[in-house]
Amino acid sequence: MIAPVSTAALDEATTAAEQAAEALIDALVDGAQSPLDKLSGVAEALGGDQHFAATTADKFGAVDSKLAAVDSELADVNDTLATKADRARKVTVDGLATGGGDLTADIEISVPKATADQAKAGTDNATVITPALLNAVIAYLFSQPGVLSALLPTSPPSQAGVPWLNGTVVSIS
Repeated sequence: MIAPVSTAALDEATTAAEQAAEALIDALVDGAQSPLDKLSGVAEALGGDQHFAATTADKFGAVDSKLAAVDSELADVNDTLATKADRARKVTVDGLATGGGDLTADIEISVPKATADQAKAGTDNATVITPALLNAVIAYLFSQPGVLSALLPTSPPSQAGVPWLNGTVVSIS
């Protein structure tokens, strides 16, 4: 028959066995060649965290969560800015230009172009003359009998350095 063992004796034997096993493992790791002796260095560098992989994954998860929150906040800010910008800015026109409005849609601004008849008549104050039309009007005016003589003064200008029609320049000394 086996003699009964006290709990204190059993605890003492277990503790002694655990200490002996730890001493053997420590001696094996610290005294081992190349790769194994580096394991203790790696463990020290990791702060002795036995659950380093889980700790690191948790930290990355927290960072991912914060980045997702920032992305969401940025999207909200961009949405808010987009709606405010449309309401805050308007395009207005003046003079002969028409169009304008707010920035919620494309804006077209136009300026009415005079017809040849409007340009020849010279009475319309609500249209513009393009260079091409101006050239056509000038050609038309100079083709009409008596227009040139009606537009030109009867004597050359009296200011120095002003060109005259025949190509000479009046100089006053």
